[in-house]
Amino acid sequence: MSFRQTGIDIDKILTLANETLKSAVKYIQEQTDIHLVILPVSTPYYASNYAMKTISPIAGLEKDSKAVMVFFEPGDGTGSRVDYTLNDVPEKYTPRDKKGYAELFLPIGTVYNNLFIPKITSLDEVTLKTPTTIRTCAVLGTDPQKYRCLDHYIASNESYATDLMRLTFLQKTVGNPHAILFNEKNVPQKAESIIQIGAFIALAEENNRTEKIVLAALRDHQHYISLRDRVEL
Repeated sequence: MSFRQTGIDIDKILTLANETLKSAVKYIQEQTDIHLVILPVSTPYYASNYAMKTISPIAGLEKDSKAVMVFFEPGDGTGSRVDYTLNDVPEKYTPRDKKGYAELFLPIGTVYNNLFIPKITSLDEVTLKTPTTIRTCAVLGTDPQKYRCLDHYIASNESYATDLMRLTFLQKTVGNPHAILFNEKNVPQKAESIIQIGAFIALAEENNRTEKIVLAALRDHQHYISLRDRVEL
């Protein structure tokens, strides 16, 4: 069942996701001393390969910089057959070529049943293993095994280890081409409905500002996030 059919308040989810995105951009500012301004989010786009996305322009980084928030249901992916056709791989999992210097990922959160849990994601980044197969080259967010145990962490209010920034250099053999997906194997057992939300910021060129962000992301280590910050929808 699509989350649009579950009765979940999508406007409230968007509000919480945008607040978390602003917090993530503020964190980037604190780590880099770059003054960034995130502008109002676009009207949501509904896509065939994933549930929804929004686009928020960012001032102070590069010309036409933006944060793209993607809403993933289990099995969703950002892939396309525009660059490659793999007979045994669904289009939504098919890696596509990425242009530019690097891509920054920010974990926005998980909508789990009737809860919004900020800054928690566990998405697979896949790339080509051979000309006809794919492999997982990175996990965006927390460890999949821990994500599958989300019920336990909610019940116990334990803190959760996750990255707050994750970087992919857009070079061949280092995550380019790639696609991002929500692996259905990682859905927690008690999930009646679940959405992962991640934000992506493309860094087009290597320059003083983008290099500061790259260095901050490379320095960034896992943080422990309290699940007490969850919000009931």
